[in-house]
Amino acid sequence: MLTVPIGGREMDDLFLVLFIVSFLVMVIGLINPKWYKSLPEDKRNRKSIAMYFGIAAVVFFILFEITAPKIEDAIMGEFIEEISRM
Repeated sequence: MLTVPIGGREMDDLFLVLFIVSFLVMVIGLINPKWYKSLPEDKRNRKSIAMYFGIAAVVFFILFEITAPKIEDAIMGEFIEEISRM
């Protein structure tokens, strides 16, 4: 089982959730842009919604990748844990 230190785990989970929400909101906005009452009337079109939420999704995905634990670190941590049990 791969274990990850708790300290770095919360941020990548947060960015993953924000990425998924941004992507879903973008898809919903592309289907029906009129559902976004908070945007000004002239910005309620597919192009603006794709730009705003698409950029947000890309940024959150990049931040998720930056904060996600590296596989090598997790494997090394598991290896050290197994050695300490011996």
